[in-house]
Amino acid sequence: MQVNKAFSLIVNSLLFIEALLTTIAIPQFEGILNGLEKEIPLITKIIFLSPVYIWLLPIFGIFFYIKNIKNYKGAGYGYIATFIAGILWLPLAIYGLYLPML
Repeated sequence: MQVNKAFSLIVNSLLFIEALLTTIAIPQFEGILNGLEKEIPLITKIIFLSPVYIWLLPIFGIFFYIKNIKNYKGAGYGYIATFIAGILWLPLAIYGLYLPML
């Protein structure tokens, strides 16, 4: 499956911006939520670890883009899976950050 170069550029840019904003925003929420006297749910603790691991998405995006250029079979599917993971990350992060406030 071939992925269009313009689509690849947009997706890699969005994944990079998502990782950058996650790296900036999550530590600020962490300080606020640790100040609460409530128990922090597991999903929120996992979100707190995400600024390190979220950078894997743009790295995988670039990896699958290079594989796609070299016409490796299945590279397009990996690229689409990386894009979907990036899309699913945002609502999961928002839910995890606001869950302790409920």
